[in-house]
Amino acid sequence: SDLQHLKLFKIFGCSEHAVKLGATEFMRDLKSRIEEVINKESELKFVFYSGHDTTLAYYLNALKLEPDGAIPYASTLFFELWETPSGKYYVKTLFNDELVRLPDCQSMHCPVDAFLDMLDRNSYPSPGEFCHIGDDEKEELLENLKEELGVN
Repeated sequence: SDLQHLKLFKIFGCSEHAVKLGATEFMRDLKSRIEEVINKESELKFVFYSGHDTTLAYYLNALKLEPDGAIPYASTLFFELWETPSGKYYVKTLFNDELVRLPDCQSMHCPVDAFLDMLDRNSYPSPGEFCHIGDDEKEELLENLKEELGVN
């Protein structure tokens, strides 16, 4: 039901650490692929990932994008890397075929440096980095998750 989907979205977004942990692998891979294209180390034109609404919830939360209501069935999230005639790069983000402005970007055409910085801020250098947060932060994360799930 929509209520369950809304609760799932909120659970995955309940803590910065949970969001970062859930989004890290994707964000790191996306950053790497963008850098490879910019550095002329890759000629890839298209990369496709597939997942569930719960997976997408991590990425949307990490990007600070919140859909109205439940994440619709068959949702899409596109990141398009564009190059200007002067050789500058920018990223366009589309959610369900609608161009969106990421809160960390000043326009719909996000300069690639700002986009890559945002990916860094919203992910860990590696999933293992999560293990290095303080015990108090881990305890707070667990308490928030228990509260959201209604577990004692």
